[in-house]
Amino acid sequence: MDHPHREGVQGDVGQAKVRAVTADAPQDRATLHRVLRDLRDLRIHQLELVQQNIALRETQRALEISRDRYAELYDRAPVGYCTLSALGVITGINLTATTLLGMPRERLLGTSLARRLPKDPRPALRDLLRRVASTGEHQWAEVAIHRQSGGNALHLRLDCDLARAEEGLHYQCALLDITEPRRLLDRLRERERQLERLAHQDPLTELPNRLVFDDGLSQARSRRSTPGSCVRPAHNASAGKAMGWPT
Repeated sequence: MDHPHREGVQGDVGQAKVRAVTADAPQDRATLHRVLRDLRDLRIHQLELVQQNIALRETQRALEISRDRYAELYDRAPVGYCTLSALGVITGINLTATTLLGMPRERLLGTSLARRLPKDPRPALRDLLRRVASTGEHQWAEVAIHRQSGGNALHLRLDCDLARAEEGLHYQCALLDITEPRRLLDRLRERERQLERLAHQDPLTELPNRLVFDDGLSQARSRRSTPGSCVRPAHNASAGKAMGWPT
């Protein structure tokens, strides 16, 4: 007898559920649209991030290649380069400079450049750094390094500038091997001295040559000495003695 009543109650509940679902359907659709839109935006943003990441990697790779090229140019440059701290400690150095100093880079980095030089050129280096620090301008000096193995000395020209960085002041130095130009200059000066001697003295007879006589005659005429006196070239006493002049 109660079955019709129960069926009526169940029907009312089902209809209420249908009405509730139907009433919530527009709100659910709006929520679904928002979720789909957000997912689409996230996917687009993700694609943009992937593209930016690829571009950053390509840029980083290009910078690494450029850095390696400049590092190779720095190391293989015909001039030695090194960076010194305010206390003269080597913080960077290229292979050319290590070759000039005769030591590997590992032994030079973190050590004082003055201590890596022989004792003789150390004062010149310290004076150079003092001049750069006091003036703030480019300064240079020449030093001679006598190798322990013997042989000719190595002549270096040191050019230093003062630079500023985040870690503070430091020196940028260039080391140029001027041994051969220096040797040629010394030979040229010796040749000039030889020519000077040849101009005033016969190498075979060791007697004054015509230039000395002409010089003495020119002085005699210019000074107009008194009768009976003899004017001797004052700059060459040995030539006057060879000519028989009284001393």
